[in-house]
Amino acid sequence: MKPVPARRPGSGWRAAAFAAGLVLAATPAGGRAATVAEHLEALRVQLPQEPVAAPEFSLEGLDGRPVSLKSFRGKVVFLNFWATWCVPCRAEMPAMERLHREYGTRGLAMVAVNFQESKAEAQTFADEFRLTFLILLDPKGTVTRSYAVRALPVTYLVDRDGKILWKAAGRRVWDGPHGRAYFERVLAAGGPR
Repeated sequence: MKPVPARRPGSGWRAAAFAAGLVLAATPAGGRAATVAEHLEALRVQLPQEPVAAPEFSLEGLDGRPVSLKSFRGKVVFLNFWATWCVPCRAEMPAMERLHREYGTRGLAMVAVNFQESKAEAQTFADEFRLTFLILLDPKGTVTRSYAVRALPVTYLVDRDGKILWKAAGRRVWDGPHGRAYFERVLAAGGPR
């Protein structure tokens, strides 16, 4: 897979969001409705220049069962790459758990791919942080590399049809006002397809 090219904030973001028919009803302090593009810009995500299919994979979960990306068709997939030694990863996991608890029953699949660590290390981490979302193991780093991840954490949002909506490198406060407003809109009435 080629890396997802970054788009610069500005009119391209607004045009991409409008093309998808996305206008947010969240009301910021000024009383004006914010657009999805403005929330994405605040979250500092990189939009692909053209639709890109997310690379398919199958990895083992902490429970030992294999899980494939295609098993999530029909859901929006929050696909995060992380490791226990990664300080920014540790910092964003509680926000991911809160998103999972709030939106998991509304069509958001929270999937965290652990990079080259043992099942015991990942399980200890999940227990410590009381994580209830799906954690997959990538012991050789093959899937992580197929997503062109060069530093951790990295998050991709994959739409219901398996296309990458955006990429975010580095830690984010995913359940802050911009993240919540964005996920509310994406998950409402089927979101972007």
